[in-house]
Amino acid sequence: MSGPEIDRRHLLMGLCFAGTACAGALRAPATLSGSRARLVFTDWSGPALPVWTYRPAQAGAHSPLVFVMHGQGRNAEEYRDQWAPVAEAARLNIAVPEFSRADFPDARSYNQGNRYSPDGASIDQALWSFSALEPMFDTLRTTMGLTALRYSIYGHSAGAQFVHRFLLFEPAARVHRAVSANAGWYTMPDPNIPTPFGLGGAGISDDQVRKWLARPLTILLGTDDTDTTQSSLNRSPEAMVQGRHRLDRGRAFLEAGRVRAEALAVPLGWRLAYAPGVAHDNTRMAPHAVAHLEV
Repeated sequence: MSGPEIDRRHLLMGLCFAGTACAGALRAPATLSGSRARLVFTDWSGPALPVWTYRPAQAGAHSPLVFVMHGQGRNAEEYRDQWAPVAEAARLNIAVPEFSRADFPDARSYNQGNRYSPDGASIDQALWSFSALEPMFDTLRTTMGLTALRYSIYGHSAGAQFVHRFLLFEPAARVHRAVSANAGWYTMPDPNIPTPFGLGGAGISDDQVRKWLARPLTILLGTDDTDTTQSSLNRSPEAMVQGRHRLDRGRAFLEAGRVRAEALAVPLGWRLAYAPGVAHDNTRMAPHAVAHLEV
């Protein structure tokens, strides 16, 4: 394990932005001066969550906190290390919660929020995977002495699915900016499509959808994320309706948001951005994400 291991009841790292980020990809430094740690967060109703953090030496109490959501590989430590050079350059505090396969074994329990059991029964909201982040942020502000009142959030692949659904099902979350990068498929803002591929049967009001559509969400897509044969790509009929590959599906998600926002008469806060020449690769997506998370 790299860095010190810290096991506390109250701990975690959140996000806001300090420092500057250039438009497009951020140039990472050749060396890192900050500290890595593994923290354990238990101050919620769900299981203990390891949290892998990076704090640049130049980041202080006023520096932003960014939650980074890992993909289906549950490789939170690797995501932290991939983001460390980006955090160093932008002077950001990074926190990567680890939703292990032992406690969150599948897409339903992690990136779909753990809202229902395998047999379709509702799960108490306190145990949703979505419900961990807000108390994490409160604990982190106290433990780390941060002054930020809001945080930003980024997710790649399965983590990108977590992010766009988190904004829907946690409408009061104190998110400043959000980036959903290279999601494999989406919960479309369409009440005529059954959940989880749409809102049908999800018990979501139009007012909640309006709040979701107004959130500052960037759908970040690698222009080369077009592999239609990748083993992790959902090729169910419901997913294929959204597009042949992740690039098509991200574009379709934005268009669906535009259509629904117009129908509900709400300004759309979502936007589309591209990482030129990047395929399904978190390391190469991260530098492109920073400008879309900047305070």
